[in-house]
Amino acid sequence: MTDERKAIGKNSFIVMAFTLISRLLGIVRIRLFGSIFGASSVADAINFSFNIPNNFRKLFSEGALSNAIVPQFARLREDEEKTQKLFSSFLGLQLILSVIILAFTILLRKPIVLLLSDFEQPLQNEIAIGLLPYFSLFLVFILISSYFSSVLQSRNSFLVQSVAPLLFSFAVIASLLLFSDDLGPYSMALGAASGGFLQMISTAIRLRSEGIRFKISFDFKSDDFREVTGRWIPAILASAISIVSTQAAFYFASGMGAGAVSAFSNSLIFWQTPYGIFFTAVSTVMLPIMSVSTGQKLSDTFLDGILRLSAFLIPSAAFLYFFRFDAVAVVLMTGNFTYENSILASRVLGIFLIGMPIAAYYSFAQRLCYCLSLQKTVLKASAAVCIVDIASSYALIKLGLGVQSLAVANLISNSSGLVILGVCISKKIPSFDWSFLGKRMVRILAGCIPMIVFCIVIRSTGFDYWKSGSTAANLGIFCGLTAVSAALVLGFYRLLKIKLF
Repeated sequence: MTDERKAIGKNSFIVMAFTLISRLLGIVRIRLFGSIFGASSVADAINFSFNIPNNFRKLFSEGALSNAIVPQFARLREDEEKTQKLFSSFLGLQLILSVIILAFTILLRKPIVLLLSDFEQPLQNEIAIGLLPYFSLFLVFILISSYFSSVLQSRNSFLVQSVAPLLFSFAVIASLLLFSDDLGPYSMALGAASGGFLQMISTAIRLRSEGIRFKISFDFKSDDFREVTGRWIPAILASAISIVSTQAAFYFASGMGAGAVSAFSNSLIFWQTPYGIFFTAVSTVMLPIMSVSTGQKLSDTFLDGILRLSAFLIPSAAFLYFFRFDAVAVVLMTGNFTYENSILASRVLGIFLIGMPIAAYYSFAQRLCYCLSLQKTVLKASAAVCIVDIASSYALIKLGLGVQSLAVANLISNSSGLVILGVCISKKIPSFDWSFLGKRMVRILAGCIPMIVFCIVIRSTGFDYWKSGSTAANLGIFCGLTAVSAALVLGFYRLLKIKLF
């Protein structure tokens, strides 16, 4: 094994381990939130209001930001002077954007909420409008923190950026426990804002230890700055199109009665737990490598990433699909979160899980396209995905599929995007070995068969322990089923010589 592959394995494990902890804390957070607010109209208003700045976060940070920042900073890693100049200029741009976003969401909070929601109860709009300025403050902190994390990622520094999200969950959990009785929905806003601030501070401290100085510059004339913004603007547009699709889904859900928004939101959280753990780990570590690779090495690195994603996500999606009712019930079915709420969220989750690997392949293919300077291709694919998603959602809702329509539409649209990017990648990298990929995929699927058989056997016995809700005993049973399934996968992976790290 080469030193580079060892480094990939080590760094992937670091990111994966802390992302796992972060996702588990996220589940604790939504369990606490569900216990306090249930899946009520108040919970719908909180989730809806938080989703607005959260979409801005996706627009200006996360994938869009890292896809633009990481390649350029990775190439400048040996030139500290240019690195510092680019860092200062882009920090100035981030501050300008932060002020604009904050002012926009505070001054226009009422028309924003009324435009984007379809709530029937005036109280829901009132709560969402009141919460939006506080969630916008969270957005500013996270926006700057994401920039710092992307720079750390380009320098192959992954530990602190992986630990930082834990601080957000700790802050929200503490705020809900300490202040929910007195502040009600605003306890969530306090936790989100303070958690975002802690994330920003922790990444800033680590970046300073790397020798980066926090000097703000508004000199936007350098070639490196133009290169970054030249990548970032198309990435933002692609993210904006994706957000239109997500916001449309929340709009559709808000008109389906009480509990629909929460069911959609909660199913996304459960879906994002394995997806976030494994996709984040693989894509975070592989992107800096793909950024400085060309030709056959770039092709091999992308192929390696696809296989790593498959080895983690296919068994995860299969297991959760069989035990989706268990997962939701043992975590959320307590307090004001009812059996009916659990069933609805589980049904939506099941469809999302079917499309989990496809969503990962599509997102990873986008990152490759950015490394190949195919920003326009990504933009066109994103537009097609958005159109297909909204049209499919509308049609399926009219057919009576309810909130599950949104998950089915997501599967259809991501599949169309993957096909579009797959064709473009094949043309750009003709040396890509599809035959090798197919053979390895068959091996991965074979390694999952024993676990799938185990899941089918358990389900066929009618062992519906989860119906009694969230108890320590039920959580223990679910963890036991998870452990057995994981052991079967890991054991047969070892027999078939499928390496995860």
